[in-house]
Amino acid sequence: MKDQRKRVAKRLASGLLAGALALGGLALSGGPVSANTPSSPTTNRISGADRYETAAAVARAQLNTNANGTTTATNPDSLIIASGENFADALAGAQLATATRPLLLVKKDSVPTAVSDWIADYKSSFATGSKRVFILGGTSAISAATATAIQTAITTAGSLTPPVITRLSGDDRYATAKAISDFTNITQAADTLLIANGENFPDALSAGAVAANNNWPMILTPASGLNASVKAKIDSFVALPGGTDQFVLVGSAAVVPQAIEEYLINTKGVAPANIRRIQGADRYQTNFLVNANYLLGTYTGANIALVSGEAPWDALAFAGFGLKTGTHLVLTPTAGGNVSVATLAATLAAYNDAGYGTNQRLWVIGGNAAVSSTARTGYVAASGTDLTATLSCPSSATNASRRLVLTLSGRVNGTAPAIELATLTSISAISSTLLKNNVSLVGSVSASADANAGNLGVTRKTFNITLAAPPATNDVFTFNGIVEGTAVGTTAATTFPRSIGSASCTVSADTTRPTVTITAYAGTGGTNSASGGYFWINSSEPITVGSGLAIQTGTTAVGAISLGGVNPTVSATIVPIGAGSARGGATYYTDFLMSLADLTSGALSPLQVPYGVGATTLIVSASAFVDGAGLQPSTDVRATVGTDSSSPTLTAITLNNSPASVATYQVAPLSISATASGDYYGAAGSGWAVSVVNSRGILKPSVAVNSTAKTITVTADVGYHTVNDVARAFVNNEDSNWAVGSTTGVGTALLAASVAPASCLAAVCGTDAVTVLLAANELVHGLSSGYTASVGGYGAPWVSVTDALGIGYGQQALNGLGGGALGPVGTGRLIVLVTSFEGTATINFQKATNATSGVTDLVGNYLVTPVTFTVS
Repeated sequence: MKDQRKRVAKRLASGLLAGALALGGLALSGGPVSANTPSSPTTNRISGADRYETAAAVARAQLNTNANGTTTATNPDSLIIASGENFADALAGAQLATATRPLLLVKKDSVPTAVSDWIADYKSSFATGSKRVFILGGTSAISAATATAIQTAITTAGSLTPPVITRLSGDDRYATAKAISDFTNITQAADTLLIANGENFPDALSAGAVAANNNWPMILTPASGLNASVKAKIDSFVALPGGTDQFVLVGSAAVVPQAIEEYLINTKGVAPANIRRIQGADRYQTNFLVNANYLLGTYTGANIALVSGEAPWDALAFAGFGLKTGTHLVLTPTAGGNVSVATLAATLAAYNDAGYGTNQRLWVIGGNAAVSSTARTGYVAASGTDLTATLSCPSSATNASRRLVLTLSGRVNGTAPAIELATLTSISAISSTLLKNNVSLVGSVSASADANAGNLGVTRKTFNITLAAPPATNDVFTFNGIVEGTAVGTTAATTFPRSIGSASCTVSADTTRPTVTITAYAGTGGTNSASGGYFWINSSEPITVGSGLAIQTGTTAVGAISLGGVNPTVSATIVPIGAGSARGGATYYTDFLMSLADLTSGALSPLQVPYGVGATTLIVSASAFVDGAGLQPSTDVRATVGTDSSSPTLTAITLNNSPASVATYQVAPLSISATASGDYYGAAGSGWAVSVVNSRGILKPSVAVNSTAKTITVTADVGYHTVNDVARAFVNNEDSNWAVGSTTGVGTALLAASVAPASCLAAVCGTDAVTVLLAANELVHGLSSGYTASVGGYGAPWVSVTDALGIGYGQQALNGLGGGALGPVGTGRLIVLVTSFEGTATINFQKATNATSGVTDLVGNYLVTPVTFTVS
């Protein structure tokens, strides 16, 4: 049996790292903003006066600490002893570590007091059961006398089954590492063999954490070439029956020599696909990549331990502690400030906030001389994904608005988990968090549609809080914020996954009069419905319009409204456009359409303004309008309308641009697809050229990805290398943007591969779905056909455009009053552009040949100017 149960480490796609880093946002101005101090990462420093005391402290913490930071006393079932004067044997000893098998450091010729004290405290655990004590290295590392002293100290007199002392050693550090990996049950056929440099410590520390977590064997290598001990271990590992011969080399060829790969492939017949090399620009990036590839999916609790990347001693005892508490080992410069550390901090914080782990805990191993307080605070800052808040109050008045607006610096989640959105849309959940004059608020909360929210798949950042009664001047409203990890509302199990800052606002008196403008849209000069004009009224704030409006002759307002000209037989109707705002029982609007009807014929559409030839002036009395505070415009409002012969124009406003499908390129039997989590998901993955270059006799395939030229070149020995080998080349490049498959089988050689590039135009292109609002400069009849689209010069079939009124936006809100020969009437139209390319998008419109296509204003002028915008 294994010393611990085998675990399979789940690999977290690198795309999750990129997505996680994109979370968060900037604080918005406009009100008091503050950030709550998050409950995590909680910091715990484990250290001692020297390396020996620190190792003993780590060993105690390992036995007594759970992943969530709580303490439960457990006893060791075995023990590892390594030299504290030479790090190599302790590095290799990481593969021996288990949750209940700690590692202690001793001197060659003496047992430090910290170790003696530890043994005294746990001696009773070794009194029965013949528990093992492993001593790593020969007598040049730990003398016979020291080994005897340890045995004497840990053995209880009269015990019939005393601890068994086992020394694992070799002629040098590499032979000792092999002896440790050869120990019974460490190496099995289904394992992966880890190989790291034994002349320096950083990469082996990173590899050791993986070895302990997976119970995989690990050996150390010199940088100079293939070592005899390394060769012997490879030989025995490959010889195991039923194995898959998987190898992970941690570090570049400068520290883990290419001679090892050459021996594996050329001599032992190991497929290149079975050899994974993890290497970064430095020790810190390599450590980041090890964590990303082998620990994030297993250690779902976002716990990490900062250890020195400049000296090995404090981290030598880490492996068992990391396994017990689900903690990532993160190398950091003593002073902090490394970009790879900051990136991992943000990644793990986002991983935690997304609901995939417990609250993040930060351990610091070693004293300030090893990991400074600056490094600790820098990590905490980098791991913050908290949100700030802005609270906006309405102005007070008899009919003032009853709505508060809470705006967050970033969007909250409505899916996994849904805690954030569900909490912020439930007044009962956060009644103690929302206050009016320091008293819990009574009312209701609803999620508002942001500029591009609704049904377009975008989560929310703005929330409307409707008050039970209009506020008074100087009322103070406060959002106390939420601290992550705390219960929110009446449900104790509801623990908010991240902090939200507090905010407040004060109600002020409304003393500003509304500003009202009237825009006149002329007809062709006739009096029939196809040639009439109309007026569009806009206000700087929500207003209501008085009833009983009457048309008067002349140019001076006698009543509320007057119309210049010779047509006194008309009546006026003003209709609000779009959604209204409830204030004190009344409904207010900012946009109105004014229509005039001929009382003598009754035949004209209420959307038209009949008038005689020549200019017509509309004058509306200021008393016709009133805002929520009862204030009216300071002057009468007028507009003059003449003959309308101008075509309408449309402006494209991109509401949402989301990848919809991935591009796939085939150079048979090779199939290369953009990944859904990568940089080239959607249209960004189209327009590439993928080719295979045959190079006889090369060791393993290589991949060159040129994002500027949009080319992927695979260089391989097509008679020997397989699809799997090419897939491993992408993985070794840490390239998660492309996934490799096969048209015939992953083990198929590339003999059929063509050297000619495969283009998306001959394969399956990736697509973006771009939701666009076509905003008109005047009321227009909508379109359902009669237009074409292109992006970057490409048209159908790689670009299509469809009407999308049903997506996310109500027809009434966008299209005003509706109806008309060519379809709904309004000031905008939603469309969805599905494109395989990025670049300048152009939508061309044709004049309608029937009454169902084209874009026209209310008097029949057709839109002829193309609409352009950018897809990126």
